[in-house]
Amino acid sequence: MSGKANKKFRGTEILQAQDIMSALRQLVFVLAGTFILSGGIYLSNGDPAWGNFARNSVLGLGLSLILLQFGKANRTLLAAYITLVLFGVWLFYIAWDGAGVKGTVYAMLVLVVVGSGLFIGKRAGYLTAIIISLAGVILLLAGRAGWLVNMDRPITDVAALINATITFFIAAHLIQLAIDQVERALAQAQSNIEERIHAENEIRRLNAELEQTVEARTAELAFSYKRYQNFIENSAEGIWLLSFYEPIPIDLPYEEQVDLIQKTGYVAECNQALAKMYGCSSREEMIGKNLLDDLYGGQATEANTQATLKLVREGYRSFDRLTEEVNEKGERVYFINNAVGEIHDGHLIGLWGMQRDVSKLKQIEAERERFIAELESKNNELERFTYTVSHDLKAPLITIRGFLSYLEEDVRSANQERIKSDVDHIKGATDKMQNLLDDLLELSRAGRMLNPPEAVSFETIAQDAVNLVTGQIKTRGVQVEIASGLPTVFGDQTRLTQMLQNLVDNAVKFMGKQQKPRIEIGQQGRDADGNPIFFVRDNGIGIAPEHQERVFGLFNKLNVEATGTGIGLALVKRIIETHGGKIWVESDGLNKGSTFYFTIPDSRKQI
Repeated sequence: MSGKANKKFRGTEILQAQDIMSALRQLVFVLAGTFILSGGIYLSNGDPAWGNFARNSVLGLGLSLILLQFGKANRTLLAAYITLVLFGVWLFYIAWDGAGVKGTVYAMLVLVVVGSGLFIGKRAGYLTAIIISLAGVILLLAGRAGWLVNMDRPITDVAALINATITFFIAAHLIQLAIDQVERALAQAQSNIEERIHAENEIRRLNAELEQTVEARTAELAFSYKRYQNFIENSAEGIWLLSFYEPIPIDLPYEEQVDLIQKTGYVAECNQALAKMYGCSSREEMIGKNLLDDLYGGQATEANTQATLKLVREGYRSFDRLTEEVNEKGERVYFINNAVGEIHDGHLIGLWGMQRDVSKLKQIEAERERFIAELESKNNELERFTYTVSHDLKAPLITIRGFLSYLEEDVRSANQERIKSDVDHIKGATDKMQNLLDDLLELSRAGRMLNPPEAVSFETIAQDAVNLVTGQIKTRGVQVEIASGLPTVFGDQTRLTQMLQNLVDNAVKFMGKQQKPRIEIGQQGRDADGNPIFFVRDNGIGIAPEHQERVFGLFNKLNVEATGTGIGLALVKRIIETHGGKIWVESDGLNKGSTFYFTIPDSRKQI
């Protein structure tokens, strides 16, 4: 049961000031009337009993006037308590001064008992009854002891009537007061019940409206969430939520925040588009992947570190960040990221982001840069080519012009021997020019394929190239070793054979005075892109370090006495580059041999 259910009823809780004021006014009127009546009788017959009655009436009238002032001061509860106490004391005094318990005044103390029970509480009524009974015992003992001097004085019938009348009127007023209180209590209870019923009805109405509002809002949220989900799932861009094993304080140095983001970040949510970007079959396969270990391949590149640092410095609202990551196949992929951080209590607890796959654009950009670099290289080569051709072709023309003037003089002098010598020199110069032109034509053709690319064993290419220069090899007595199990290459077999033929012919040509000339053709490891590195190694005259870059230049002959035009290695370089490869030479110096290394990438793997 609640405290309100156990609350005890007291009349003073609904007692109103006008009730006390009305009761006190009636008491004043009664006591005033009693005083006038008793005083008049006393003055007419001189009976001392009526004098005492008049005196007691005056005393009661004075107390009533004092209590009336309490009521006017809105001290209703205090006035009620004092009225009961003083009225009881006053009646006890009159009984003491009169006939004690035998007198009618003692019986009037029942009004005090009724008032206490009504205004203070039922226990107060019982307690007042006990106190008045004890007071009666005191009066009884006092009477027997002879302390009540007026005990045996007879009570007139008029006095008894007056006391009874006073009792009746006071009792009637108390009853009226009690009925008024009960009626007010019932009215107040009825009002409270009606208010409660109204409040409950209002609550029911508000609950119904709230339920309708909640249902409508829930439906709106469900519809909005469904649209959001459709947007997320059908978006062509990858959408993700990156969470962390522990919240990251944003007051740490930027570099520490970057390190924690990369090491402790993992994919908490994503859409199917993001999973597809990394080569995963479903979004569930993506969730839980660690940023550094899984998406960065265990090592954050400089681009990734700078992208994350940009995000931190911009307050975790950063756009158009380029990241380099790894997909399920271990391939490098590139993304443009937009990210927004979720901050709570000074800690980063999540990162929401969207990204686009720009791997193809990066490949196109890289291809463009490669083409630009290649174009610049070819332009530079063209400039060198133009200068070299103009210089090398000028020499035989000068020779021809000079000997034509000699020939003209010799014809006039009819010197047949000199004429024949002049013609031989002119013929030699034209032959040299023809060789130069033929080599230039061959070099220009080396930049394009003669046949469609095909897969062919490099061991076969090496054997064909050696067979083409068998005469020179046998003449010089060179031992040629071709490694077994050489890998397959993809390219124009004719051009690749021509390239290797020139390298072998060059090695034979520059053996010098080596007593045991030897040439090795083989493979030594792979480059960073996984392409096999082939080599042609000889123990000939070698190449000084300062000339190792020049040997691939056009018409660059380090030994002017050597046969040929000096275009062989330039032709080799052109064929290798046409196939997307690289060539370089290593030598420890003169008379220490040379090794030409080159690569031939598989063009089928190029994007």
